Amino acid sequence: MNIGTSNLSMYQDFFLKERNIKLEKEIFEGSSVAFQGYHETFKKKVFVKFIPLPWDEGQNIEHEVETLINLRDKQNIVNVFDSFIDSHTGSQLVIVTEYLEGYTLDKFCGLSQISLKQAIDIIMNLIVGVSDVHNLGLVHRDLKLENIIYDGTKPIIVDLGSVKSIGAKVLIEDPIPFLYRSSEVFSKGIYSIQSDIYQIGLILFQLVNGTLPTDVEFYAKLSKLKLDPDNTYQEGKNQIIKLVKKDQLINVIPQLPIYCTKINRVINNAIKLRYKTLDSFYKDLAKTKSEVPDWIVQSDSEYLCKEWRRKKYKVVKDEEGYRIFSQALIKTRELVQVNTSLELNKFFQNI
Repeated sequence: MNIGTSNLSMYQDFFLKERNIKLEKEIFEGSSVAFQGYHETFKKKVFVKFIPLPWDEGQNIEHEVETLINLRDKQNIVNVFDSFIDSHTGSQLVIVTEYLEGYTLDKFCGLSQISLKQAIDIIMNLIVGVSDVHNLGLVHRDLKLENIIYDGTKPIIVDLGSVKSIGAKVLIEDPIPFLYRSSEVFSKGIYSIQSDIYQIGLILFQLVNGTLPTDVEFYAKLSKLKLDPDNTYQEGKNQIIKLVKKDQLINVIPQLPIYCTKINRVINNAIKLRYKTLDSFYKDLAKTKSEVPDWIVQSDSEYLCKEWRRKKYKVVKDEEGYRIFSQALIKTRELVQVNTSLELNKFFQNI
């Protein structure tokens, strides 16, 4: 939506007249209207988001609005300064949060390589933040790389525009992409704690595996139907829904050779089986972190093990398999060559 200066003034005067907030500039946010501004009371830059309300008739939206205020000074969640339904139209939820500088996690990954243990740390921090949301009787519903600010040490969940009460119904106008809806969202038509666990699992899969295709054309190509420009998009959506309903989404995505069985088990428990609680997810990650090498992707054919059993290793993929090297300060020595990723992971587990 293109909001000019006059419209900025309209939002300022019409919706925020008594809120001690000065809007400064528009920030593009898809179907929502959003601004960077300054909060006179808190003396901080703020992010102000106006969200259309496609709520069911009779739904108690006041609970979400009032509860969002309690997400202040929480770990790994952006500070919420205010949330309210605009009094003039009653058709928009307005959320005022602290404005954070920095890269979203998807952009950070594009600029820097994230190691396996760094990925685990990120997810463990996200679990702490999402637990605070769940403890208030809410689900986030829209956890993805683009909604997380990351400075290399601490991830912060910044977009709370999709937060709803646990058990909220799925609406036709729901903005959550099909790719990020868990199987029970389709089968039961509600959002639960497990819905957020599914999304956290997808984030872990992306960080560890390096990719999660979001283009519907990737999934459309899995169809047995003859595709043309008129049906590619719809068929791609159909394939995504089919895969998600069967908990088979990640089965069709190529995996890196360093994607070991132990981290695979955790991801499957999150995406396919669905942990019963975030606490069990967190404990499993903490245990796994101590049991796996700290891999980092150097290129499409080269992988560095930053630390394993007090040594460093490098793996180079070639036409015959995987060449494994030990790395020291002075020289690099080739140890062995294996044929498959399974043999590769067995080698490191047996060190």
